[in-house]
Amino acid sequence: QESRGLGDVYKRQVFVYCTLLFIIVTVKAISKNHLFSQGDIVPLYVSKIGPYANPSESYDYYSLPLCKPKEVKKIKQNLGEKIEGDKTQTSAYEIKYKEDINELSPKPLCEKLVLNEEQVKQLKRAISKFYYFEFEFDDIPLRGFIGTVEIQTTPFDDIKHYYLFTHMHFTVLFNDNIGNPEGKGVVS
Repeated sequence: QESRGLGDVYKRQVFVYCTLLFIIVTVKAISKNHLFSQGDIVPLYVSKIGPYANPSESYDYYSLPLCKPKEVKKIKQNLGEKIEGDKTQTSAYEIKYKEDINELSPKPLCEKLVLNEEQVKQLKRAISKFYYFEFEFDDIPLRGFIGTVEIQTTPFDDIKHYYLFTHMHFTVLFNDNIGNPEGKGVVS
């Protein structure tokens, strides 16, 4: 009977620890001001990349040779974000609240990247493993793939063509004047 009693105590302790961990992971502090005026920069952060088939395997977004800002700054994270493997950093994107970007002549994100042979292999490996990226836009997660593989079957061989997605299109909606006295809005 003593061992059964200890087992029950152990089960209760595990339950309490798991419940606390769940609460810590899911609760996010609301410490940021998420109200914007026209022309304010709404930060778009890069978070992580990793294989789609294994979301627990994640890497720093800039571990691949991708466009990055002149100065990469790490963004302070809460415990839940750290446990989830997020590695939030600044990006080179500059999105202004309620201001359109001219699609006919967009501003380049970075100068033309010249990749060496090893960097090309690194991107091919990531694309063949269906790496996805995760961004954060005003705490809204955005996900997508970094590229795709097309297999061309011939009578003698299968030829793989690797495509890196080099253009991103964002559609941003907003709610204006949601009852605040300054007339500022939020991203939605």
